[in-house]
Amino acid sequence: MPPGLEIHDAILCGTAPICMDSLKEDVRVITKDESIVQSGIVATTW
Repeated sequence: MPPGLEIHDAILCGTAPICMDSLKEDVRVITKDESIVQSGIVATTW
């Protein structure tokens, strides 16, 4: 995980790619948290 993410943000960013792999579908995180949005790890929607 990139430095600066809080533990809860890191859990979300780590779980989303696993869900994409297992579901074989796009997964988006609904958030306006700038640290998640700017990380680029997961697609976000607000």
